[in-house]
Amino acid sequence: MKPLLFLSLACALLSPVAALAQAAPAETEILHATSGVFGQSDDSFRPTRDVSLAQRDAYGWIIQVRTDKPVIRWREEFTLPARASNWGVDGDSQITVADDGRTSVTEREVEAGTGWIANAWAVADGDPKGRYVMRVTVDGGPSREFQFDVQ
Repeated sequence: MKPLLFLSLACALLSPVAALAQAAPAETEILHATSGVFGQSDDSFRPTRDVSLAQRDAYGWIIQVRTDKPVIRWREEFTLPARASNWGVDGDSQITVADDGRTSVTEREVEAGTGWIANAWAVADGDPKGRYVMRVTVDGGPSREFQFDVQ
């Protein structure tokens, strides 16, 4: 009887603590995330995994977050199937390219504003065909992976 009473008492004492831990909202939560192609002459966005080298598509991702922070920090790790001839990031200190020429890392801080964040890249001469992968991490926590087939 004592072990059961002790167990009941322990559960009764710990239940409010567990409920508080579960009820505490995450600082930054991803509500929606998708990838696609951005319009070149307007603000349109078309969700897709297919990117055209011939049409020189602008492609990337959009993420909606919920946060109580005024500033959101995001990190994008972008990997190509082969070395790019030119990443076109000269002078941008927020983007680094690995020695293998296949991977870049972009880190930015942006105002939370409406809760929407995005990043885009444009097809350039010498970009390789194949599967492109972007992994985006928001505020060091939640992340999403986007894949594109570039042909």
